[in-house]
Amino acid sequence: MEVLDTIRPNGDLGLNDFTRTVYGYHGCTQALADELISGGRSVAAWPRSQNEYDWLGNGIYFWEHGPNRAREWSLANGRGGGVVGAHIQLGRCLDLMDTRHTALLARAFEAV
Repeated sequence: MEVLDTIRPNGDLGLNDFTRTVYGYHGCTQALADELISGGRSVAAWPRSQNEYDWLGNGIYFWEHGPNRAREWSLANGRGGGVVGAHIQLGRCLDLMDTRHTALLARAFEAV
């Protein structure tokens, strides 16, 4: 086991912001899945969702650890059941599973 860092006196874990990764699954057409996996389409050319109802804004949506859920979404939305899996390096993000971030969210809510 490798020790990445320790908790600092100010409570900061000091972990590199780019160490957290997740597995995500994107529901799409089988043709798009095949293009991405074969290298026929780059990730930069991946079509972004731009619907008014996209609750986190424009972008590419993934189901974390949910390949079956991505397939269900693909089928339910007329995409035919295609799924692409990705190893995603989160970087700097608001992780609502981390109590440091939920405390920040609570303070921001109280300030509003």
